[in-house]
Parts: sequence; C-alpha cells; structure tokens
Amino acid sequence: MKSHFFNLPLRFATAPCLLLLAAAHPAFGAVTFTGDTSNSTTVIVGNTGQGNLTIDDGSSLSNTEGYLGFSTGSNGTVNVNGGNWTNSSALYIGSSGTGSLTISSGNISNTNGIVGNSVGSNGTVNMSGGNWTNSAILYIGRSGTGSLTITNGTISNTYGTVGDDAGSNGTVTVSGGNWTNNDLFIGNRGTGSLTISGGIVTTTSGTLGREGTGSNGTVNVSGGTWVNSGSLSVGRSGTGSLTISSGTV
Repeated sequence: MKSHFFNLPLRFATAPCLLLLAAAHPAFGAVTFTGDTSNSTTVIVGNTGQGNLTIDDGSSLSNTEGYLGFSTGSNGTVNVNGGNWTNSSALYIGSSGTGSLTISSGNISNTNGIVGNSVGSNGTVNMSGGNWTNSAILYIGRSGTGSLTITNGTISNTYGTVGDDAGSNGTVTVSGGNWTNNDLFIGNRGTGSLTISGGIVTTTSGTLGREGTGSNGTVNVSGGTWVNSGSLSVGRSGTGSLTISSGTV
C-alpha cells in the first residue's frame, strides 16, 4: 500500500491510499485540503512526528479510520472549516500521542469518537459550529486524557462516556450548542466532569460515578439546560456530585 507525505496545499486524487501526515520528518505534514477524495483506507495526521490537516468549505474526505496523534510522542491537528469528513469506522483524537480537532463548520461523521484513547495520550476537541455525528459511542478520556469544549454546533452519539477506564480523565465544557446522548456516564470507571453554562445537553439517562470506588463524576450546571428524560444516578458505585446554581435540569 502506498503512503503519501505532503507539505503543500493539494487537490487529492480519487484513489485508495494510506494518508500519512508527518511520519518522521517535522517539515512534512502541513496540508490544506481543498479538493475531494474517497475510498481512502486510513487517514493518519501525526504518525510519529507533527501533522496538520485543514479541511475547507466545499471539500469532501472519505475513509475508514482516522487518527490524530497516532504514536507516542506524535502530534496531529485537524481544523474543519467546512465540507464533509466521513469516517466509516472510528475517529481517534489522541490515539497514543496528542491529537487536536477544531470544528468551526462543516460535517464530521464516524462510528466511535475516541478522545484520549491510550494511557498517556491526550485528545482535545473544540467545537464552535458544524455537526459531529457519532453513530455509536463518544469517549472523552477513554484510557488517557480527553477534553471537549462546545460553544456552538451540534454533537450527537448513542452513548457518551467521560472518564471511561480506570485512571482516565475526561472533561466536557458546554457553553452553547447542542449535545445529544442516549446514556451519559460522567466518571464511568475513571474521573469525569461536565460543566454546563449554556446550550443544551440531552440524555435519556445520566450516571455520575458509575463503576467501582475509583470512579468519580462531577456535574456543575450554572446556565443552559440539561434535559434528562429518564433516570439520573449520582454516585451509583463510585463518587458523584451534582451542583446546580442556575440553569435548568
């Protein structure tokens, strides 16, 4: 399978490929995506070095899996300013390294969204517009450290878990926009926190401090709305804390 290394603005051809941005050389990896490509197998931004990818309005990128910060010590950054990025499988932001995803407009879709995948990894997502659709689970801090900030736009997923595994750390801050979940776990087996100061968070059920004594889930609501249509459990088998100073729950 052919691998490609880029450091110039390009219009990608339509062909199956493994797209590697910054495999080892720090000079490689700055790509502005202004065309379209499909049937790519895997997109890796920051394989062992530093990679940067910008997806502009009118662009369309389609692949199976996406990785931002693939290996330990790597750094991958993606800015989505419009267009469409479709991952038919999972999207990793901070797989074993450091990954950063900024969404200002456009559409991203995948099955699982994984922010801070492995122990020692770090993933960050900042959303100020657009749509991010996770057809399955959204992990914020799966085994590593993950953070999600929503100021506008829409995120949807079936399950949301913030601080999933033991030793993980997940942080979500919502000041605008919409985040829709079926079940939401804050501190599943690790440490998770959710701060709502604006926007709307929707869940059918919520659990804070879900699995084991080492889990810790904290929610602070100082504005906005948390719509929980089903059960809400605070400290099911771990430690949970819910503080409401204003806003609606």
